[in-house]
Amino acid sequence: DRILMDPEESPGDDDAHLLTNVRDSRRVQLLIRHLEESSGITIPPDDVTLENFQSRRRIRRSLDQRRTAA
Repeated sequence: DRILMDPEESPGDDDAHLLTNVRDSRRVQLLIRHLEESSGITIPPDDVTLENFQSRRRIRRSLDQRRTAA
């Protein structure tokens, strides 16, 4: 939440982070780095799409699919 938006907001699992809250590529880079470090998964640039990173639920689904494929 701190990376994506105002820390006082509390988004739901299906709220569209990238579409409504991330306004610069630096925040996207911070998010990807955080996800990689916390999950131990490498996220290729081609996987950083709105479909995979639009909401918390989609981010979790993307990471779960990557874990399963590894």
